[in-house]
Amino acid sequence: MNLIVWLKKYLFTLLVVAAILYLSLARTSAPDDMPRIPYADKIVHFIMYLGVMLAFYLDVYRQSLSQISFRRRLVWGLFLCVVFGGVVELLQMYCTSYRTGDWWDWVADALGVLAGAWSGCYLVPFVARFLPVFLFDKPQKM
Repeated sequence: MNLIVWLKKYLFTLLVVAAILYLSLARTSAPDDMPRIPYADKIVHFIMYLGVMLAFYLDVYRQSLSQISFRRRLVWGLFLCVVFGGVVELLQMYCTSYRTGDWWDWVADALGVLAGAWSGCYLVPFVARFLPVFLFDKPQKM
C-alpha cells in the first residue's frame, strides 16, 4: 500500500499514537503543589488508550468497508492497540531512566482499548454524521 494512502486512511490514529508516545516518553514532572489523586496514572492510561481505539474506530469507519472487513480490521486494531500499550511500557522500563514501566498501566491500557472498541460502535456513527464528507472514502461498487 502506498505510504500516502496509508497515512490518509489512519490519520487520526497516527496523531493520537504520536501524542501518546510523546506523553509516555517525555521527561515531565508534576508541580509539587498539585493534589494527589489516587490511581490518577491508571485513569490517564485508560483515557489515552480509549482515545486511540476511538480514533482507530473512526479511521476504519471512514473507509466504507464491508461488514466482514470492518470487523476484521477492528479486531486487528484492538490487538495492535493492546500490544502498543505493552511496547510503550517496555520502552519506559528499558529505554528511559526517568520513567518506570508498570504492568498495571498496561492493564489500564488494555481496558481503555476494550472500552474504546465498545463505545466506538455507539459514538463513532453519531459523530461521523457531523464530519465533512471529504473525510470519507466513497463506497466501493461491487
